[in-house]
Amino acid sequence: MAQRFPQFDGRGRIDDAKARHMPIYIQQVPERKQGRNRLRPEIVVRDFSELGRMCPVDPGDELADVETNEFTAIVGDEVRLRSIVFDCIDPDRMLEFWSQATGYSPSNDRCDPVPGARRFEDGALVVDGAPPIRNPLYPNVPDGDAFSLAPGLAFEATEAAKQTKNRLHIDLWTTDSEHHRDRLLDLGATVQTWDTEHVMLDPEGNEFCVS
Repeated sequence: MAQRFPQFDGRGRIDDAKARHMPIYIQQVPERKQGRNRLRPEIVVRDFSELGRMCPVDPGDELADVETNEFTAIVGDEVRLRSIVFDCIDPDRMLEFWSQATGYSPSNDRCDPVPGARRFEDGALVVDGAPPIRNPLYPNVPDGDAFSLAPGLAFEATEAAKQTKNRLHIDLWTTDSEHHRDRLLDLGATVQTWDTEHVMLDPEGNEFCVS
């Protein structure tokens, strides 16, 4: 399912040659984990035994990876990343911001990709009617939906404010970073860094990139 594409020292990319799953970057950082992560993955497995020694005792148990990063798992037909879960003080505000930032469809306490919003046509990626984009990572993908198994975003209430830098963050990809920076500012984001890296903060201070 996945292919690994080394980028540079300390960073790698896990990708799906069939372009159904969104790519995941793994990046080395100097600091150790401090406290609970405010963003965590929810994954789907065919059977909890696939998690080996991380197998939950009960469905819904919170688990931890080899660096103690929290995640949860549910059982389904196909292994995938189902959600990025945010702990947040104001879930309604966060749902409003992230659904508008991504174009995802909101429902209850989460938002999910709109089927057909991203697709491949004649070898190029078409997103919401924007000009086609040719990506060398997906040279032989047939026409049809792109990233059909992309994760949704879920929002859970907490009373604890964000204290430290997140170890998991979202990377928004665009062909016009300045235009989308201004759009995200109008939605309630702020700029943390805008030079060689484009790092912004959502309304509760969670870091995300605009690439």
